[in-house]
Amino acid sequence: MRFLYLFALSILFLSSCSEEGQPVSIDFFQNDTIPFSLKLQKALETEYLADMGFSEQQSIWLNEYYKNRAFKPTWVNDSMISPQGLQLRHVMQRSLWFGIPENRLIHGAQKRKIIWIEEEILLTAKLASMVFDLRNGFIDHKLKQYKPWNFITIESLDSLLAQRDTLIMDKIILNQGSKDTNYRFLANKTYGFCLNHGTDNTIFKINIEKDDSISNAANARESLIAKKYLIESDTSVEAFNTALTQFQIANAIKADAVIGENTSQALNESNQHKVMRAALTLDKLRSRSPYPEKYLGINIPEYVLRLVIKDTLRAIHRIIVGKVGHETPELSSRIHEIVIFPYWNVPYSIAGKEVLPSVKGNTAYLANNNYKLFKGDNEVSPYSINWSRVKENTFPYKLVQQPGPKNSLGVLKFEFHSKYSVYMHDTPSKHLFSRNIRAFSHGCMRCQYPDSIAKVILNYDSVRTKRNPITALMFDSLLNLNENYRIKIIDPVPIYVEYRTVYADRTNIIFYPDIYLRDEEFLNIMNE
Repeated sequence: MRFLYLFALSILFLSSCSEEGQPVSIDFFQNDTIPFSLKLQKALETEYLADMGFSEQQSIWLNEYYKNRAFKPTWVNDSMISPQGLQLRHVMQRSLWFGIPENRLIHGAQKRKIIWIEEEILLTAKLASMVFDLRNGFIDHKLKQYKPWNFITIESLDSLLAQRDTLIMDKIILNQGSKDTNYRFLANKTYGFCLNHGTDNTIFKINIEKDDSISNAANARESLIAKKYLIESDTSVEAFNTALTQFQIANAIKADAVIGENTSQALNESNQHKVMRAALTLDKLRSRSPYPEKYLGINIPEYVLRLVIKDTLRAIHRIIVGKVGHETPELSSRIHEIVIFPYWNVPYSIAGKEVLPSVKGNTAYLANNNYKLFKGDNEVSPYSINWSRVKENTFPYKLVQQPGPKNSLGVLKFEFHSKYSVYMHDTPSKHLFSRNIRAFSHGCMRCQYPDSIAKVILNYDSVRTKRNPITALMFDSLLNLNENYRIKIIDPVPIYVEYRTVYADRTNIIFYPDIYLRDEEFLNIMNE
């Protein structure tokens, strides 16, 4: 009898879709006498899925996934969404918390009708797509566009879903992505920031140039409340100053409770925009190759250098990067030489635009700053030149600053090949390292305590049994000679100069100013 009943239902199902391409009636899905599996098979037809917005490739994947499950639902039943389905729906509504923009989740796919069967399909597709992006990245950073949508394998999804008995969906999603420590810290801290501070999209207008301290303070207070650093009911000056200081620390600004230019810019930025920057940074970490066990990493917006050897942080120092108009480029190379008391071959653009005006005002400027002038290979006396006739854009001489304490490269230079003609070096302007915002150079990276970095590199510079003959003690002796000397690195150190505006460690997440506005082009893609 039961067999005859199912057979009759099958005939009903087949008759309802006997004409290929005919839209199925919503009554079919709402008919309680038809098994869910038959309804799901009908909804998984290519025409139906295409009408929902799925591609042919996605339709094939969905059909195979549910066929393997004997068309058993994962998230819903005939009349309502399951508790696990509610968990997943909640995740999708907060996808940015996990580093995935909401508009990335199967763009264009949507429910045609208000029926649970479509909710089932959409949740499965969004989960498979979201996890693929978490593992592989969603932006092509060279082409500056979204990557094509894709799903993880059915086996991977089954393995992931098997974790639902022991983990909540938020935790399962957070566990996806790169296992790199930098990624894991940032993924968890981004989620925590969203949980504690939210993703409010309010943009404030604090303008210190108008010098309206009362209005600025009021707007700053509203911003701190919206960003959940300050409780609205607490109107004390002490609470405001404490909240503002905490906010400044979280945004790499001098913690002085003063509404200056950098603080006002950070207060004007919405939390949603900050989290979008965190999502972009996470995607950069997903998309890059793993770091080797030895490397020197520079993060431009952070103004920080990290030297990692044998997967252990051996040195961390402040750096100075290029100012706007002379931006430090992103690059990867290998440090192959350390130069003690280097010469500086002044680029023609700097010689013509910056040195020439000083020389025109005082010819002794060159000698006072230890410069020598050359025409080809021949040295030229600056006093033999009529400087009034020399033009900025046709500077005809080679300008070389000699080694010494006044040299713009300082006492150490780290050489690596790149097409950008930038280097990492010391600087005589050491007072600039005390600044929070350190964008002052012409593109090179000036590092604090370069002798310390050099010693660490040399101490670990070896290939098998061959070690660098220059020890840390010998290095100090060479420095004391005050003479130009070049040290070859036996095992060149990989150097990565990168641009990531959000950083996290075990305890904090910090949002650095996007000094070159390089994030914005990618954020526009993520906001489309």
